[in-house]
Amino acid sequence: MSCLRLWCLGLLALVMVACSDDEAPTAPSTGSTFRMSVTSGTNTFSRTWAYSAGMFNTAEQRSYIYGTDIPLAETEQELPAFITIVVPGRSTGTFTIGTTAGSAQMAYSAQANAIITAYAATSGTVTVSRYGAVGGTIEGSFSGTFASLSGAQVSINNGQFSVRRVEDDLYADDDDDESPIDNGSSLTLDLSDVSSIPDPITIRGYGTLQPVDTEQGSITMLVLSGQATVDGNPYSVVATIAPSDDYGYNPGTHQWSAEGASAVNLVFTPLETGSTFIVAANVGQTTITSNTNQSITGTSSGSMIIIRGGEAEPVPSATTSFTIKK
Repeated sequence: MSCLRLWCLGLLALVMVACSDDEAPTAPSTGSTFRMSVTSGTNTFSRTWAYSAGMFNTAEQRSYIYGTDIPLAETEQELPAFITIVVPGRSTGTFTIGTTAGSAQMAYSAQANAIITAYAATSGTVTVSRYGAVGGTIEGSFSGTFASLSGAQVSINNGQFSVRRVEDDLYADDDDDESPIDNGSSLTLDLSDVSSIPDPITIRGYGTLQPVDTEQGSITMLVLSGQATVDGNPYSVVATIAPSDDYGYNPGTHQWSAEGASAVNLVFTPLETGSTFIVAANVGQTTITSNTNQSITGTSSGSMIIIRGGEAEPVPSATTSFTIKK
């Protein structure tokens, strides 16, 4: 279940980081569509997204197609319901949901009674029938079965999208003092008893703070987007770090588990060849050693799970140290 949380938060984090106030997805132009049919239990209803866009990520060589209920520039104040579709490359074709480099991924969230539930696709397909130039449209269809962290399932059918393609790499801030690859933020992951993965892995990238609403209240989640080299291959990494007991980053030790707000979750996506793998929190604790106006530093320790090549490998002891620049 931790991998589900990671996919949902990771995909949403990329969307949230992707858009500045003046570049957020706007309402579809005349003739644009982003709609689908959702079945939850015995209920089936139609869903149309008011704001949408498509973007190509040159580093990851993947395209992101997303829709929300509110402009993405407003997500720092309000976490929206959303759908995110990720496909390899920037061309037409049909892609199956999976975790390999040539697969598609989808994440979806629904809001009911002021509570947002996130779902990740466990099966399905995405067909891109048109892939226009920047300023043109990306069009296609999609369907699949989605599951939430609690195990609830929904089916999405008859999905159709025709969204404006925005500038490539909108998530990458080109300012010299805020490099998307290295602004001084870092995360070092030490894994024990894992012979297939080098120890340690150091990730350097761009750290951000994002508010997240939960059933219990609000927490502040650290998001680190960067790069790492594993087995000699470059990976794009999205890391999420969140304490679970006090909904903040006060100095001290915070217990966490996969059932609460996970402390450390990471998605490694290959930039060249190979398969995506996931490092997901299980149980343990995070110690915040410093929280200043400039950065947050701390360590996490406990057990984790590595999901790689379709296999899950438990890690009895793992230590993570991090510095996230504000």
